[in-house]
Amino acid sequence: MEYYIINRMYAGAFLENNIGHEVINLFSADDDSHYVYICDDGTINDKYNDRVKAVVLTRMTETIHKQEILGIAIGLTQISRKEKYASRTKNLARQQEIMEEYLKEHKIEYGGVPLPEIFAKNKWGSDDEYGGFYTMTFKAENVLIPKKKIYLVDKEELISDDCFELKETNLRGQKLRRYIGSLDEPADYTTVTSLINRRDLWNDKKKPEKIIFSVTKNKIYEDAYFNYLDIIGRQDDENVFSNLIGYFLDNDGELLSKFCKEVLNIEDFSSEEYLLEREKNANGSRMDLYIEDENHAIVIENKIKSEINGTNERHNFNGKLIQSQLGEYYKYVEKIKNGRKSFYFILMPNYHKIDISKYESSKYYTKLYYSDIYEFFKKHASKNIRDKAYYEDFIKALKRHAEDYYDDEYAEMKKRFIKRLDECRRNSKD
Repeated sequence: MEYYIINRMYAGAFLENNIGHEVINLFSADDDSHYVYICDDGTINDKYNDRVKAVVLTRMTETIHKQEILGIAIGLTQISRKEKYASRTKNLARQQEIMEEYLKEHKIEYGGVPLPEIFAKNKWGSDDEYGGFYTMTFKAENVLIPKKKIYLVDKEELISDDCFELKETNLRGQKLRRYIGSLDEPADYTTVTSLINRRDLWNDKKKPEKIIFSVTKNKIYEDAYFNYLDIIGRQDDENVFSNLIGYFLDNDGELLSKFCKEVLNIEDFSSEEYLLEREKNANGSRMDLYIEDENHAIVIENKIKSEINGTNERHNFNGKLIQSQLGEYYKYVEKIKNGRKSFYFILMPNYHKIDISKYESSKYYTKLYYSDIYEFFKKHASKNIRDKAYYEDFIKALKRHAEDYYDDEYAEMKKRFIKRLDECRRNSKD
C-alpha cells in the first residue's frame, strides 16, 4: 500500500514562542534542495516507512472543514526514522542522531545559516524537550506550487471550482497529519493523485522561495509586507486604514478624482471643489469615509475583520432584514444629499467574506476589495515629496489585506524565520 500525507502547518501551542520547524517546507535550501518537516515532531509512524509518495502542505482557513493547499512535495526520500515501541523522548533523541549523521554528508543551509543554528533557541516546557531540536522528515525532488488558491474540503456543501472533496478523510480535529492510503481510503487517494496530475493547477515556473542575503543592505530578506503599522501593532486597525486612505485622497484632488473614476466607476467627480470627511455622524452612527462634490455623495464603510454593526436586534417589517449601520447611512445621506447622486460602498479585505444581503439597505451597497485600492495606489504615486516614504509603507500595508487569505501564524513564522537568519548572520561576524 502507498500513502499520501496531509500535513496541516502553522498550528499548536509550540508556535507561541518558537519558530515552527515546518517553516522550511516552503523554502528552498541554498543548494536548491527541498526538505519537508512533518508536524508535529518530524517523524511518521514506522508502518508508513518508505511508502509515502507525496505530502500535501496545507493550512487552516475560515472553517475546520476546509484547508488551503500551499504546495505538494513529491519524489520523496525519507530521512527521519521512528523506532518501533520507543518513547517520544527516545525518538526525539534518535532523530538528532540521524540528523547529525545526515549533515556530515549534506550541507543544509538557508541564507548561509546551517540548519541546526536556525532552531537552536527553540524551547518547549520546563524540561526543554524541544530545546535545539531540528530534523527533516523527507527530502523532496520537487514542491508543486499552485497557480491560484485551491482547497481540500470534507463537506459537500463547501465544494466549488477551486475545492477538492475528501469523502473518506475527516479534516476536523486537532490532528496535524493525516494519512490517505491507496487501499484504506481509495477514493481520497484517487482524488489526491488526480490533483497532483492536474498540470493546469501548478505553476511550473514557481518554486519554493529561496533566501537571498543582500550584501548591499546587509540583510537576509526584504519582507514585502513589513511597514510602520507592524511597528506600532495596527496592521488590522480599520480606523488607521481609513485615516490613511482619507489622508492621501484628501490631499490630492486629482488623485481623488482618479480614484472615483478607476475604482468607484464614477466618471465625472470634480477635483476642484470637494469635501472628504472621516467619521461623519449619521443618525448616531459614524461613516468611515464620506466624500462629496457638487453632483455626488459617496459613502465608504471600511471592514477589515469586524462585521456589520446592527443598531439593535429588531428587524424591520419589509423583508425582515436586520437593521444596521448600513441602513442608517443610507437614510441619512438620502435625506441630506440635496440632489446629488448617491453611492454606497463596503470596503473589505479579499480574505474577509461578509454576507451583507441580510442587512437593511444592503442592496444599495457595492462591495469593494482591498485588492482594488491596492492596485490603484500602487499605480499612482503621491505627488507630495514629504509623503513619499509614508506612501510606500501605506501600499505595503494594503498589500497584506489584498491577499485572498491572511494567516497570522504563517506570516509570523516567516517573520521569525527571517529574523533568526539575520541574527545568525550577525553573530557569525562578531
